[in-house]
Amino acid sequence: MIDRIKRQAKYRRQTLITTHSEAMLSNSIDASAILLVIPTDDGSQIRGATDEEVAMLATGLSPAEVLLPKARPQGLGNLGLFQ
Repeated sequence: MIDRIKRQAKYRRQTLITTHSEAMLSNSIDASAILLVIPTDDGSQIRGATDEEVAMLATGLSPAEVLLPKARPQGLGNLGLFQ
């Protein structure tokens, strides 16, 4: 689907795919290959891992353990209230 949309686009665009999948992020992934999308009041901020986070990953912790909690939107647990 993404490929079809890109082929039909008038201008070439970059595609960014994100995940909150703990299963995917539980594997060893090079910290330089990870960008965090952090929710903000004005939208989102994208950043790489900090030196502290890279050090934690180097000790054997997974990206799911180190980085996922930082990308979790505030109030996520309240989504079930909007039924």
